Amino acid sequence: MNNRLQLSLTLDYELYGNGSGNVFDDVIEPTKQLLILCDKYNVKLTIFFEVVEYWKLEEEWLNGNNMGYAKNPAKAMQQQIIDSYLKGHDVQLHIHPQWINGKYKNNKWILDNNWCMKDVPLKDNSFGIDLYSLIKNGKETIENILKPINKNYKCNIFRAGGFNILPSERIFPILKKLDF
Repeated sequence: MNNRLQLSLTLDYELYGNGSGNVFDDVIEPTKQLLILCDKYNVKLTIFFEVVEYWKLEEEWLNGNNMGYAKNPAKAMQQQIIDSYLKGHDVQLHIHPQWINGKYKNNKWILDNNWCMKDVPLKDNSFGIDLYSLIKNGKETIENILKPINKNYKCNIFRAGGFNILPSERIFPILKKLDF
């Protein structure tokens, strides 16, 4: 009989749900410390990469808004994801819909109240994106980051922000179609 404990260690790779926090202090550095512990104990981690937040950080930076950062936060996140993957950790998709229409104003993120995947329309009705495109683009973003390192990498696990995936009958066919 095997008495060894088996568990999955996961990390939601994101700022706080309201957009507050500092990418370097609240995402990069804690993840670095956790990865050091994982390496010490030979534990592998699944990092659930919040792609919409990443898109927004990248968009602001590319539009010339440094958001108070000395270095590009999206680039730092991307590099940490690559480094983590190279050490054998897994990286998968995580989405908080409240970031979709997020705006950076007056030195802070203003997010909307669309906290649940059910708030993302099946067809874009001026929301900014439809549900299928959101999940597809998120999957492709992560694959575009990691496939140059491993052409066989597949983003095939999805975790909805706050586990807000209900009603599932809207999302499961999309996940199945996208090979999750």
